[in-house]
Amino acid sequence: TLWSARRLSPAVLSFLLTAEIISGVGSAAILLDEPFGLPEITGALLIAAGATLEVFAPTQVQRRS
Repeated sequence: TLWSARRLSPAVLSFLLTAEIISGVGSAAILLDEPFGLPEITGALLIAAGATLEVFAPTQVQRRS
């Protein structure tokens, strides 16, 4: 994680870290028979949507002097 944080842009890094969360939830549902229903699916989709928006949204920083 520390090596990639120095070499990747913040948007790409956050996308990779959120993919880690989603893969953890998915693998827990498959391997450990954890409950995976509508709330978990909705949360995973919201996390993926937020990460995707952060990567593809134009970044505009306005500075006021």
